[in-house]
Amino acid sequence: MSDTGPIYGVELISVLPMNHGQTAGMNQAMPSRDDLVGIKDYRQGRRVVAGYEVLLNHWRAQADEIERLQLQTQLQADELRRRQIRIVALESGND
Repeated sequence: MSDTGPIYGVELISVLPMNHGQTAGMNQAMPSRDDLVGIKDYRQGRRVVAGYEVLLNHWRAQADEIERLQLQTQLQADELRRRQIRIVALESGND
């Protein structure tokens, strides 16, 4: 099981891809639960940790939405190809 944040229990990630949609790129190491718990010792540290968890939660939601849209686009492209094949078959007289 993955680590979770100490305030809101958001599932933490170990690296954040920084490739901006490219196939290869850099990754940024992200803080672990122990790192976040250690921040709480500093003044206003809980706010920093809470903010990190909220941002991470929004990032995850956006990543999930991008994945859903990419799958939807792929399914639509597959359906378009199937329709094009049927049209070609009908035009050539081969059902």
